[in-house]
Amino acid sequence: MFTEILEIVKSIRDFLGQLVKGIKEGPKWVRTSLVLVLALSLFGGGIFWGFKLAHTPERVGGVDVSAFCTFYRYGTLEQETCSSPLDLKDACEWQYQRSGLTYEFSSPSAYSATCYAPGRQPLGGINDLQGYCGWKYHSASAVTAKLVGNAWTCRVKIDMRLACQLAHQLPDVEARKEDGEWSCYA
Repeated sequence: MFTEILEIVKSIRDFLGQLVKGIKEGPKWVRTSLVLVLALSLFGGGIFWGFKLAHTPERVGGVDVSAFCTFYRYGTLEQETCSSPLDLKDACEWQYQRSGLTYEFSSPSAYSATCYAPGRQPLGGINDLQGYCGWKYHSASAVTAKLVGNAWTCRVKIDMRLACQLAHQLPDVEARKEDGEWSCYA
């Protein structure tokens, strides 16, 4: 792959060399036209970037973190995190790709859940809660499975920029935290 990139770079270099040679040896009106086009392009680009850089984003409102959690089907909002209780029966069915499964704990430990097929046939433990949470809440990135107390939850840190986009229906928006509060700017 590296040699392919080198070949492309060499081809571009050769093309540019031929172009420069053609310009140097070409008529004066070609050189003058190219200089004029280049100057106007640089001037126009400078004006565009000047306006772009001069634009100061204005506050458009707050961040609706509750709507973010609801949008991704989470039940609970905890500061900057959405979470929902993890359904272990559903996790068993997802892991073993079968319906009608049940689960039981073999000890008081939250890590001891065993999945059972109908007729009390043991299938094994649930060994991919992280994968289950990712599947269940596939719309949100960085979903994690976490033990809270003695109950498993699926959790995601709120993407404040995305929460601003959802709240204000603006694609080019940013989130800023000022004095402990989040605000949206566009």
